[in-house]
Amino acid sequence: MEIEKYLRRRHLETKAKAIHACILLLGLLPTLLAAEQTLSAVENLQQHLTGLNNYRADFQQRLKDEDGNVLQESSGVLQVQRPQLLYWQSLEPFQSVTVSDGQTVWHHDIDLSQVSRGRVNGDFSHAPALILGGDSAAIDAQFVVELSLLDNNVQLYQLTPKIEGGPFDSLSLRFSALSVLSHMKIVDALGQVTDVTLSSPQGTETFDDSLFEFVVPDGVDVIDAGG
Repeated sequence: MEIEKYLRRRHLETKAKAIHACILLLGLLPTLLAAEQTLSAVENLQQHLTGLNNYRADFQQRLKDEDGNVLQESSGVLQVQRPQLLYWQSLEPFQSVTVSDGQTVWHHDIDLSQVSRGRVNGDFSHAPALILGGDSAAIDAQFVVELSLLDNNVQLYQLTPKIEGGPFDSLSLRFSALSVLSHMKIVDALGQVTDVTLSSPQGTETFDDSLFEFVVPDGVDVIDAGG
């Protein structure tokens, strides 16, 4: 039982990193106040993120230690609608749902019948995955954005916090030649790496508003995570 609790705790921690990195990126369309040396990279990233207005993809997530050994794997479905709306469903190995309505982030651990809630805010140093839906000027104020061109016209963007000492050291986003978000990688302060591979992307869907409205099930405990 203790082993199961430990594995679930690690699963939730890994998922939180990726989800926090997703919410931070959802709202990057407003006018950017980028520093001169990062203006080109930020503008290019903004163009790619335009395609995330309505975005759905399957995901495979792996947590690795600093030596590259796989510690945990999970899979599920990611659906985002900018700004700051997110539906993240993990199917394996534990069933859970995370929903952001733009103001509150809800996480429902289905197997444990437990719900936690926290606020969506602009403090990206403590929420690597709020980048998908955060304010552009605030992101630019907190991160250095660098662009690398890889083979087959793949573009890799790396976001590095300007202030050291946060929970993660870097976040990278990879876009294919067709401007499709295909991969995210988060390196935390302990050297652990969270890899999220996205497949079967669909960028033209219109989601029902109810998808991002979380209703607490009857008989489920709610924990206030603050924020």
